[in-house]
Amino acid sequence: MMLQTLMMMAALTCGQEAPEAPKAPEHPLERVAVIGASLTWGYGAHVPFRTPNYTHRELITFSDILEATLADDFDVTYHQSDILFFQRPVRSGTSLAAKAEATDPTLLVAVDYLFWFGYGERDKEGRLHTGAESRLALLEEGLALLSTFDAPIIVSDFPDMRPAIGRVLKPTHVPSPEALDALNARLRDWAD
Repeated sequence: MMLQTLMMMAALTCGQEAPEAPKAPEHPLERVAVIGASLTWGYGAHVPFRTPNYTHRELITFSDILEATLADDFDVTYHQSDILFFQRPVRSGTSLAAKAEATDPTLLVAVDYLFWFGYGERDKEGRLHTGAESRLALLEEGLALLSTFDAPIIVSDFPDMRPAIGRVLKPTHVPSPEALDALNARLRDWAD
């Protein structure tokens, strides 16, 4: 810092314009954007509260939770999610990523954004998945969308959701254990 000050003073005494001081880097929490699917939307996250006459349930989004954990100086500046992401991951993912990118985020929180790029019944052309290869091809679409961001990105790996078959997922939604391993390996490679 002392050297910068001396250089600016020397430039001013010689009649030159002072060099611009380097900009301080932005804090990663300056502009937080949150995008994703049903978890981000708040699926299943209801907080009950009581009034004298009855109990209410209020939907809490992932952004609400994140906002509550941030220091007072920071806020979630953009939040968009799609409860129907599973029906059209490429279309939903493209729209969500483009809108978030327009906010120039310093941090992108996309915890469940990639989930339906690995899970689900259909490949990127809308045909039924044929195995790990079609799931990996769809994942590449999601990774390409996230690769356009010039900020740190928080994503989740692909969890084993076999226990949810018959409850919220059909057997055709869930990758085989081998496909799940391949999806997570590709995600780790991309993150590196």
